[in-house]
Amino acid sequence: MQNSRAAHALILEDALLFEEDLVAALSAALDEQRESDILRLSTVNRGRKFKLKPLTPYRGLAISLTREKGSGAYLINRRAAK
Repeated sequence: MQNSRAAHALILEDALLFEEDLVAALSAALDEQRESDILRLSTVNRGRKFKLKPLTPYRGLAISLTREKGSGAYLINRRAAK
């Protein structure tokens, strides 16, 4: 991000499979990201989550109530990158 003017970076592992609504979910998530620096987009944990707000018909923002594992995909802002 240092050589870019982008406000956010999308970090992805190379073995991910994307759902068809990825672009819509990312767009909606960016609209809501003003209150967070890092947005986890994947997990290998099935623990409890507290749903906050829907983003698309199939995706939503949530707070994890358990420890999450994995870092397959996440969105960060410049503050988090520093």
